[in-house]
Amino acid sequence: MAKDLLEARFFATYSYSSAVRNILHDRFAYLRDLEGFYCDDWFLEYTMPFRPHSAFHGFIAYVVETIARHDFSDVDLAQCQRDLAAFANVPAALEDLKPDLLSIEEAFAVHDIEYYPFRHMLAERRRTFASATQDDLDEYLEETWLGEAWERLLEQFTAEVFLILFQNRSLLLLFNDMMSDHVRSTCISELDEPYRSRFREDGVLKRAPIPKWVRRAVYFRDRGRCVLCRADLSGILSLRSVEHFDHIVPLARGGLNDVSNLQLLCSKCNLKKRAGRAETSISYEPWYSISKA
Repeated sequence: MAKDLLEARFFATYSYSSAVRNILHDRFAYLRDLEGFYCDDWFLEYTMPFRPHSAFHGFIAYVVETIARHDFSDVDLAQCQRDLAAFANVPAALEDLKPDLLSIEEAFAVHDIEYYPFRHMLAERRRTFASATQDDLDEYLEETWLGEAWERLLEQFTAEVFLILFQNRSLLLLFNDMMSDHVRSTCISELDEPYRSRFREDGVLKRAPIPKWVRRAVYFRDRGRCVLCRADLSGILSLRSVEHFDHIVPLARGGLNDVSNLQLLCSKCNLKKRAGRAETSISYEPWYSISKA
């Protein structure tokens, strides 16, 4: 497979996407859960302009890891052992239920990620799944969180969620508005390098050149049209059409130089929006029409 293609399996992608959406729509209800994302001014890492692993990637990764660790740890080992015993003489049922396969192992398998199986750890301790203890399970999971397989799985989950949510500009506005709260409260005199040099003044980042890969990503996501008035900016219908890559949350309001904070506008709409509003559109061009017309 080409290196620039994502082989998406969508194992739990939609549930994680929904979680990210819910948090951004009601983030004050999740303030305690988000403390780890903001701790020690970690958000300052995302003031570096136009990182390929964007600020939105970082937020998705934080949410996904928090939820995934909880979900994969929620194993009723005793019930799994009872199911294994109950269906010991029904191979078809065991093949279907797989009571001795942990959900984290299933995720690794779905994504073709090599990992250290729970049964191997048990074998080294001269145990079987039927005789495994909660301590065995807890130790296995703790080792898993520190392993390369877990890092690869998180990267896959994050990439798939980003693939879905990057298309949702209204959600990107909410995310960048959340991040702008922290940027606006930043005092340059309290920063060390390299963070200090990224700011124009207190609470405002310097404008950074937009790399070609960012322009292409935003242009194709927005289908070569102004997201506010839908004017064609391809240059095919009119040579006077000029695309503008606009910060959804303006830099003057604490916006980031991040691929998730850009949208495509025409000259006219870009001039109107310079009043400093954080604005985007919830209108999207469908892939095809289902009308009878």
